[in-house]
Amino acid sequence: MTASGFRKNIAPLLVSTLFGKTGEFAFEVAFALIAIDLLDGDIAKIGLVYFFRLIPFLFVAPIGGALADGASKKTVMILAEAYRAAILIALFALAVQGAMTVYVLVGLSMLLTVGDSLFQPSFRAVIVEQVSRDDIPAANSAIQVVEDTASIIGPLMCAAIVSVASREIVLAVVGGFFVCSLLSLTMLPRSPRQDAMAFSLLESFRQIGASAVSLRERNRELFVVILGTTVSATFASAVLRYVFPAAIVATYANESYVGYASALIALGTVCGGLVYTRVVKHPTSSLLMRAWIAYGTIFVAVALLLDVNLYLAAATLLVLGFAGAIVDITINTTIQLLSEEREVGRNFGLYAAVANTGDAVSGLVAGGFALLFGGYALTAMSASIALAAAGVLTRLPR
Repeated sequence: MTASGFRKNIAPLLVSTLFGKTGEFAFEVAFALIAIDLLDGDIAKIGLVYFFRLIPFLFVAPIGGALADGASKKTVMILAEAYRAAILIALFALAVQGAMTVYVLVGLSMLLTVGDSLFQPSFRAVIVEQVSRDDIPAANSAIQVVEDTASIIGPLMCAAIVSVASREIVLAVVGGFFVCSLLSLTMLPRSPRQDAMAFSLLESFRQIGASAVSLRERNRELFVVILGTTVSATFASAVLRYVFPAAIVATYANESYVGYASALIALGTVCGGLVYTRVVKHPTSSLLMRAWIAYGTIFVAVALLLDVNLYLAAATLLVLGFAGAIVDITINTTIQLLSEEREVGRNFGLYAAVANTGDAVSGLVAGGFALLFGGYALTAMSASIALAAAGVLTRLPR
């Protein structure tokens, strides 16, 4: 594929990612603020809210994967964005009417997760259709850079809106961003489909069960990659969402440092995404696990440096973000390259289901580590990321 053809095919996905992910990251902040207000800052209840919000991934993501393989990926993504925009507008309307309760927040956020579960498998699978096999790492790298940039813009946009208006306005703005994402996807070239299959909900459930059971036998490497990444990602999510922010506040007694730390990590991921294709020539499953080991080891260094020197810890956070970009891009590339063309969407659906279920229980994992290790929970959980990946590395096929 020529450079101009690559840019033409990938441009709508990049624009969609910029709008969609900026909206998602802004919503994350607004959601947290609303949940904290409704639950009076009760951490245990907030963790339970996040659990229910994310658990639909377990049931819906495999269906999204089946849709990605059996229907038009472009159509699925456009409808999913329209659906998510409608949910956000409903949330906004209820909020401004004073009808927002924790049950409404949880219920509609679960419905929002359903839309994400349907969108992501088609989004990842359509990359394989739009670019050549050799260009897949470059496409994933470009998308990751845009996503990491959105992770900086989204929270800043939310903060700006809250400072001049209210957090409820953020919900409406995010809905508008999903509409912009939808419009950009209408410009996506349609790829000729081979052996197109009519989608059947009952058939998709049957195939989901069959593929989940047989994946270990027919594609052991992919099975190990999905399982190993899920375990490491569960620890990583628990660290980033719960343990690390608590450690920063406990060490420096300044909540604003949590935001600065997140920005530094995001800046590191942008840098990693920009140079990914220069650093990684041949993405493999073993490289992915080594990147996870590096990520966990660097996080251990961050944990140890927090009490030693603020500036050294900040510099290490940049390196952490860089390693995180290598992990994120290699995960998607590895699943795409290890999958048969007709099963890319289904395999991403399975991955999204198990990985996001791990994300949902990460709060419980963080609580268990805090109970067992106390003030050393950050170091213990960071080490667990690396140890889990090291264990998986030994089980990969030679």
